[in-house]
Amino acid sequence: MQGIKLLLNSEVLRVLNVNTNTNTNTNTNTYMTLFDDALIGIFHSTFDGKFTYANKALSTIFKYDSPEEVISSIESIDTQLLAKEYNRAEIVEQIRRTGKVTNHEVKYQCKDGSIVNALLNMQIIKDIEGNELYLEGFITDVTSLKEKEKRLEENEQMLQELNEELEATLHQLAANEEELRANYEELKEKEAMKESYECLFNNSLDAIVHFDEKERIIDVNTEFMQLFGYKIEAVKGKHINDIVDPFQKIEGHLTYEALKKGDCQFRETVRFDRSGNPIHVFVKGVPIVINKRTVGGYAIYTDVRFIKEAKKQITTQQKILESLFKYSPDGIVHLDMNCKIQKINKAFIDIFGYTSDECIGKTIDELITSQEYFEEAQVINDLASRNEKIEVDTVRRTKDGTLVDVCIRGGPIIIDGQVTGDHAIYTDIRARKEAEDQIKYLSYYDKLTGLYNRAFFEEELKRLDTKRQLPLGIIIGDVNGLKLTNDVFGHLSGDQLLANTAQILKKACRKEDIVCRWGGDEFAILLPHIDKEGIKKICKRIYHLCEESMDTPIQISIALGYGIKYKEIEPMIDVMKEAEEQMYRNKLLESKSNRSHIINSLQKSLYERSHETEEHAQRMKELSIVLGKSLNLDNDKINELGLLAILHDIGKMAISDAILQKPGPLTSQEWEQMKRHSEIGYRIAETSPELIHISKYILYHHERWDGAGYPQGLKGDEIPLLSRIIAVVDVYDVMTNARVYKEAISHQEAIQELIRCSGSQFDPTIVNKFIRLFK
Repeated sequence: MQGIKLLLNSEVLRVLNVNTNTNTNTNTNTYMTLFDDALIGIFHSTFDGKFTYANKALSTIFKYDSPEEVISSIESIDTQLLAKEYNRAEIVEQIRRTGKVTNHEVKYQCKDGSIVNALLNMQIIKDIEGNELYLEGFITDVTSLKEKEKRLEENEQMLQELNEELEATLHQLAANEEELRANYEELKEKEAMKESYECLFNNSLDAIVHFDEKERIIDVNTEFMQLFGYKIEAVKGKHINDIVDPFQKIEGHLTYEALKKGDCQFRETVRFDRSGNPIHVFVKGVPIVINKRTVGGYAIYTDVRFIKEAKKQITTQQKILESLFKYSPDGIVHLDMNCKIQKINKAFIDIFGYTSDECIGKTIDELITSQEYFEEAQVINDLASRNEKIEVDTVRRTKDGTLVDVCIRGGPIIIDGQVTGDHAIYTDIRARKEAEDQIKYLSYYDKLTGLYNRAFFEEELKRLDTKRQLPLGIIIGDVNGLKLTNDVFGHLSGDQLLANTAQILKKACRKEDIVCRWGGDEFAILLPHIDKEGIKKICKRIYHLCEESMDTPIQISIALGYGIKYKEIEPMIDVMKEAEEQMYRNKLLESKSNRSHIINSLQKSLYERSHETEEHAQRMKELSIVLGKSLNLDNDKINELGLLAILHDIGKMAISDAILQKPGPLTSQEWEQMKRHSEIGYRIAETSPELIHISKYILYHHERWDGAGYPQGLKGDEIPLLSRIIAVVDVYDVMTNARVYKEAISHQEAIQELIRCSGSQFDPTIVNKFIRLFK
């Protein structure tokens, strides 16, 4: 309640300080005039609880039509007005003890039965001789503030619960993550072991056979199939000796029992292929032990027909190396001791564009190294000659002069311990560089606007904050209406507002200026070598371009502030602070005009996009004012009614054109979208102090007298009076004026329709008053 108690403003205090003991008529009249026009409720009452005076604000708070009705209707404040839990006699007694009560929280029951939360300030008025004359009280309605405080407390409680739930979830996620990491590491280790085994088994140059306890073949590798001439389907499940000695020509085979006893039988022997041809091999048995039990084994056969096999292996290796050289995706070049090209592969030709004949015998650096990288190339050559590891990202030149990003790796070619030349491997890294540039771009640029981001701004500020760049200027800008745009038209429109603003700032600035998105709806511009006149011209261009912008639902508007650093010793943070403070001052000074500008912009767009016209709004305003006067509304309510007539459908701005301009009936889904316009209009009005007092009337202007309306299904007197009035006037004007989707009907037909809907859709009293206007 601390915030509520501060509601007693300077006007109340001035009223309290009026000398109530004066006996002059002039002072008394002045005194009572102040009370009549006060914005808070003021009353005089007898000690037994009967009003003798009430001002207009008091009757409004208690929802009576006039102060006179309050005085005449309420015989006992204690029983008719004050809530049951409060005792007026106790309050009066407290005043007698202390002289007054200040900011006393009470509840009153209004004329319509609703409860008002209020702060009561009351004192006893005495005459010159000290005799008690009457009680004087001041009442401030704090119902809405109490509701807001309650919602705030509920939201804080909900946030606390969500935070606790989130923290518990994060702890659980951390525990799950740790367990998953451990499982993953274990699985990865097992997978690595499995892959190592499979790699060893499948790629071994020895013939390997896997057999079980009964010496039956479970699996063989490729070398085994090649060596003995079998396919795997022919040997699986067979006894190993029936395969390696199909004609039973020898004795002393490798056995499971021998492996079980530890005899691995590493020895040279003879085995036979499928056709019975002898093969000289070294044989070795390896037991397979699981849980301390031998469950099978491996028989490994190494072919010792060395000369033939050696030649075969050399040929195979040569083919492999040739294939690697020929088909490598990297450019490979062999160089002699003088760095002259001996051989290149296809990838080198593809990268640099030279044919083999154009390369052979040429010095590699003269061929592909541009002048600015020649010194670096000499360093690389020196490293290669010393057999040091080389891996460097650099740039080399193609045949047509294009510079290509490459990674160079290489080293010496050593044969029989002698260095015979060098090899260099060139990897085209243009794609990688583009990816790195993209990552760098993302780290320094704002994705939405394409401008530099705050991180880049801070780096550039350090770079430019030097004597050489003085005078150094900065502009800070804050976009107006972003929250309204997001709330009403959605975040895509808000994003478009920011993107268009960014383009305006870039267009208005010089080429050397650094334009950044500072964050949210704020922008910052660094301007080297600029004076006050120059920076003011740029601000003026920005404002002019904003006024010309027509690509967003709300015309672009921005508050600007600037600062200039002239001296090297002046801290840049002070200059930024000056610019920011100036921007906030300008935003404050322009806030009212900006809000009016935004509302006018919305209203104009509404007329352009929907069936609502300025003529419709003007007719409604005139009819509403006449009807309001016939209902004896005061001037304030009449003014509110006129403004409501013009802006009651402002929420249609956020409804799609396809729905607003549809000539035929709306579907159920389209109608649900259309019904949102009253809530959207309410949110728009809530953002502007000039419209907040009519926001609830906009929200409820489609409620029905019988409770079947929207958005909240209010019924009867629950619907605000001004909303009920505008509902009748709006329907009448729509019926009597043509629209794209319907023809106009006559005045008499419209009156009959209002009578038909009186008591269901419309307030009967207002319908009757409206009909009498035309008699």
